[in-house]
Amino acid sequence: MFGYRIPSFNFSNKDYLINTYWNNEYIFSTANDGSETILDLDTLIYVTNISLPVQIGGAYSLNVVNTTGETIFLDTSTIGYDGYDGENILLGNFVTFILFGQVYLFDGAWIYLAEFTNNILNTTLNKLAAAEGLQYIATTPTAAFFLSTFDNSLYTYSGGRNLEKFKRFTTQEIINQGTFSVKDNVLALDTNNTILFIRDSLISRIYKTDTQKIGALRYYDTTSGLILGNNTANWRYSYYPTSSSSVVPLQLQTAYFGMNSNDRSILKSFVITIYNGERIQQNIEVTHTSFDQDAWYTQTETFVIKPTDYSATGYARIRLQPKYQRGLGNSIRLSATNSVVISDLVCIYDIEQNAVIASTKSK
Repeated sequence: MFGYRIPSFNFSNKDYLINTYWNNEYIFSTANDGSETILDLDTLIYVTNISLPVQIGGAYSLNVVNTTGETIFLDTSTIGYDGYDGENILLGNFVTFILFGQVYLFDGAWIYLAEFTNNILNTTLNKLAAAEGLQYIATTPTAAFFLSTFDNSLYTYSGGRNLEKFKRFTTQEIINQGTFSVKDNVLALDTNNTILFIRDSLISRIYKTDTQKIGALRYYDTTSGLILGNNTANWRYSYYPTSSSSVVPLQLQTAYFGMNSNDRSILKSFVITIYNGERIQQNIEVTHTSFDQDAWYTQTETFVIKPTDYSATGYARIRLQPKYQRGLGNSIRLSATNSVVISDLVCIYDIEQNAVIASTKSK
């Protein structure tokens, strides 16, 4: 009998059970780990309280339950009972999140400050920031993240009177949902075919496997880190390899870098430093893409890194000399066949002059 919520617990605690009756006759009790037992009900002691019970079918988030058209704040002072004070209820469905120890509410239009006096909610809400049409994603230790479906952008809220744009994902698939893992220090964003990870301002993307595309993929923040799962299997993306893990090949794509205004640069070389503690032989594919006032240019080279190419501490350096040196913008992509850390990437360049537009393109 899986699926019951055992109040106030997210782990197995057999002191709290669900009793099952048939034709008014007690049959057995079920713990939240799925195990069953039979109790002597005559020896049970029931504690009296005045909290109201929550109706079946509510959606739980933190200590808040969303029912049809109502948001209920649970009474956390009563251990082992899922109830609420009759005054701690709001009309309408609100998303709740905690930031710097303060409870905030979001109704799809505004972010409100939730204020309590003696554990009783002040139902006169204080509007803090306008967030019309945004979708709540997740809360990190320093900010709450919201999604704008208008341009697939992420906004952050840190408790003030406005939100700030964090990143625009117009070149990525539409973001469906997100979860933040405290242990992994990562914000995971779900799209139909990829998973985006944001950690320490770095953004990485992993393509979903065919199994991960079966049904809705859900994200769970656990004490073991971020867990992904659907009705087929579950996955854990770990930094260090485990006995059952496999390496996800690395592809690094930088932004396009260039001079200000209309100045071209002369790109002499890229110097790339990689690290692999086991000094494994592998192939590193490097692609340089650039553009000037007339066209786009692409160059791809493959470097074979042998164990002897690494230093004693596991570092190796490679250099790409661009065929197309003069450009307005330059980007580089790296692909590795094994586990590798990109330690450093340096561009060596000179400033040339303003790009000259061809006379055929001038009037």
